[in-house]
Formats: sequence, C-alpha cells, structure tokens
Amino acid sequence: MLPLLIQSIVQSVVNERARYAVEVYTPLILNANVCTIGYINCVVEAATFAHGYDLLFLHHDADHSTTAKALRQYIRPACKRVADEKERGRKLCTDIVPVIPIRETEAWLLADQKALRSVLGISASTENLGLPDHIHEIESILDPKQRLQQIVQQFREGMDLKDLYEDLAAKIDLQNLQGLKAYREFIETLSATLQTLGMIACPIVS
Repeated sequence: MLPLLIQSIVQSVVNERARYAVEVYTPLILNANVCTIGYINCVVEAATFAHGYDLLFLHHDADHSTTAKALRQYIRPACKRVADEKERGRKLCTDIVPVIPIRETEAWLLADQKALRSVLGISASTENLGLPDHIHEIESILDPKQRLQQIVQQFREGMDLKDLYEDLAAKIDLQNLQGLKAYREFIETLSATLQTLGMIACPIVS
C-alpha cells in the first residue's frame, strides 16, 4: 500500500514542478530484521542496497501525536550514521526522505472519506464511519489502524484488508492529505530533496 501511495505522491510533485521528464517507479520494499541488527544498522544496510537509486524512503510510524519523537530517536541518528559511513568511503544512498505518519500509516488512508466509501461500496455518513468532521482531526485518532479495521468489519466484513489498502492507495485524493501535518512535513522534505537533486524547480515566491 505505502509504495503505491508514495509513487503517486512523488509523481504529483514531479508533474507540478519537474525541470525535465521524470519517470517515477514504484518504490521497492526493503524488509530487514530490526530486532536482530538494530534500527540504525538496518537503515545503513538499506542505504547500501539503495546505492545508485535516487531516493531512499525511510518509513517509521510516529506512534505519537507529533513526528518529533520518531525523528529524534530513530530517523536523525540513522541519517547521521549513513552520512558518517559515506565519509568513510562506503557507497550508499544518502538522499533519505522520512515518511512518518502520525500514530500509524492508516491515518493517511482515513483522510479521504470519499475514496473510503467508494472502495467499500457504501454511502455511510461521517458519523456512522466514526470519523471526525475535519481532516486534521484524523491525527488525533489514537489507533487509526483499529478504526479502519472496525469500519471494514462493520460495513464489509470478510473483505481482504490487503486489497482494501491497495485500492485506497490508488483512489485517495492527495489534496485531502494536505490537511494532515505529518503529510505536509513529508511533502516539504521530499520537495527539498528533489530540488537538491535538480529534478524539480524551486517554488516561485511572489
């Protein structure tokens, strides 16, 4: 689900501000046993594998009301280690873009109720879905994954969650995600990185 969503987001940014034609591929998922080698070593291994690629997306759910804790405890130390390894001559990808949904990734999938209703084939109200009236309030849901599962159980019991996630990722309106603080932070970092790589133009300030 997340690779498809990231591909769509990157393509959207590139289409809007690209300096030249850029083809965006679906990101590869690199799974590693963090419990065995530790988070930072896991990121270094991923960055090594990603040498030669343009970007490395580093996903870590915030499990908190802001992205600050994940950035402080996991992302920044890992990025520093990657930069240190490059200084020592190791070949790896250092253009790292953190993806840190607040609480869980499912919060992003709940941001577009129209897409959710379409995928589930229902016309339930916001109240019946058990979702807040305003998009930014989605990030206040303590367990968005559980909320999404409850919606599926209520309206489409037995539906394969993997299919649901992929269908939502394909249908979601990215404009709705702009209401989420964590998403805006992701777009800001992504855009800055793409600018550094020369793939997109700097925004025009009038």
